[in-house]
Amino acid sequence: MESSKRQKTCEERIDDELQQRLEQLLPDVRTWGVLKCARHLKAEGRTLRTADLDQLRDEVFDVIRDRAAESVLSIDQVTTYKVCLSWGGPADYFELDWSTEARAWVGGRYLFQDWFDGARRSITADRVEELANLFGIDPEAG
Repeated sequence: MESSKRQKTCEERIDDELQQRLEQLLPDVRTWGVLKCARHLKAEGRTLRTADLDQLRDEVFDVIRDRAAESVLSIDQVTTYKVCLSWGGPADYFELDWSTEARAWVGGRYLFQDWFDGARRSITADRVEELANLFGIDPEAG
């Protein structure tokens, strides 16, 4: 039997996904007691060497930081150039993204905003390069 239940779109899911990711990466360890810290460390295979709450929290934070570092696929440095074409109602502008590592335009967005509403569209790297040339933006000119 085939399910006709519609899957949520990313736009509908993003707030929940963000909240879950932040809770995973940034739990408020400052509010944890000795027992919660000890359980977390034990679940991570760590042996308890102290009952000092501050030291336990520091150790938990170190474990969380290690797990976060292991989960990162990449960290890319991108400089965004904002080209404002109009302000107020409505406003529109381009965001052009330059990768310092690749030394190339990597994409961008066109944003259109009016009172309490807005939309954005992605722009290909090729089109961004054309816009950068048009507006005289040369990140390597220094």
